[in-house]
Parts: sequence; structure tokens; C-alpha cells
Amino acid sequence: MSVLGISTKNNPEQAELIRLIMQTGKNVIFCEAPAGTGKTFISLATALQMQLEKRYKKIIYTRNPIQLGENMGFLPGGLEEKFDPFMAPLHDSIDSICSKSSHKLIANDLSYKVDVCPIAFMRGRNIGDDTICIVDEAQNCTLEELKTLLTRISTYSKIIILGSNKQIDNPRIRRKGKSDFQ
Repeated sequence: MSVLGISTKNNPEQAELIRLIMQTGKNVIFCEAPAGTGKTFISLATALQMQLEKRYKKIIYTRNPIQLGENMGFLPGGLEEKFDPFMAPLHDSIDSICSKSSHKLIANDLSYKVDVCPIAFMRGRNIGDDTICIVDEAQNCTLEELKTLLTRISTYSKIIILGSNKQIDNPRIRRKGKSDFQ
């Protein structure tokens, strides 16, 4: 199986994720896998493929901006500048898709095709028809945050919830001993 000309023939787990995302009527997809297995990369590439096929108009990427280690304090700038350091996985996936894709319509900058929003600002927002929402690092989300996201989807939208229970960075969740993502 492939998306955007990127083959997953040697990776059955990635091929299965693509199949689940592409499946009509499958509005909610959960994917738990170790770091570095391509969850974000494959989900984003598949969402972009479906957008190119005009099956979906909009892609929303969201995650909890959890810092690892010492707190850096307040970051300067507006929302975009404050949230941008947490978007490295998204930017890395976009760069990788651009370099690996053989699809003619893939430009060098795909970031304009993806609406980025911190989970904290998803309250009150709808994941409308013809929208794919990718929730990354869901192991750092509380049950309340996950419920909020899941109640935002409409009939013809899709939400892909990604995480790794071996990488809980949210101190409140780590203290509990298990993620609500489980």
C-alpha cells in the first residue's frame, strides 16, 4: 500500500493504519505504537492524500504542548510563535513527506494545508464535515481533553488519535501511573 507515492510494503502496521484511515465510515481511529514507528508521518501523508483526492477539505493537527524537563517559562510572541516549538514533529513529517513523495502535486511546503491548533484551544471549535483531525501525543491528554475532542467531530469528519503509552511526558498523568489514552 502507498500514499502520495510513499510505499509501506515492508511495514504491515503502517499499511494497516493507512487502510483504517482510508476506510469510509471509520470516523475514529486510535493508534498506539512506540516512538519512531511513523504514526504521525503516515497519518499526515494519508490525510494529505485524501485531501488531494477531495475526500476531505481540511486537516487539523493538534497536540498538548507539554514540555519535557525543566519549564522554559513564558515564551515571547503570539500564539503561533509560542506553539511553534511544539510543532517540530509535524514539521519533520512534512519535510519527510516532501522529500519522499513522488506525487506531482506535493509542493515543498505543505504546512499551509494543515491547520495547527493547541488542544487547549479546541474547546468550542467543531471538527466540521470534510475535516480530518490528527491528535498527536495523545498519551499526554487527560480524559477530559480526549472527550472534548471526540465530542467535536461531525458525521463526515474523521479523528485520528495517536500516542505511545511508553512516552508520558505530562507530569500530572505520569503521577497517576497510567494514561487516559490507554
